Amino acid sequence: MGNLPSHLEKPRNVYLVDDDLDDRFLVYQALMQVVPKVNVVEAMDGQHFFEILEEG
Repeated sequence: MGNLPSHLEKPRNVYLVDDDLDDRFLVYQALMQVVPKVNVVEAMDGQHFFEILEEG
């Protein structure tokens, strides 16, 4: 894939919120191809997302 820009070299958290498992999978796959050091945290909906944030 070559060298990534410096701002993509550091591990990043991406919160992926979608109620459709297939959509989350497709976005996850795309993110991993573009930014391999990304940490994807998945949530099924907004309520689940806020629960994840509260847990820290």
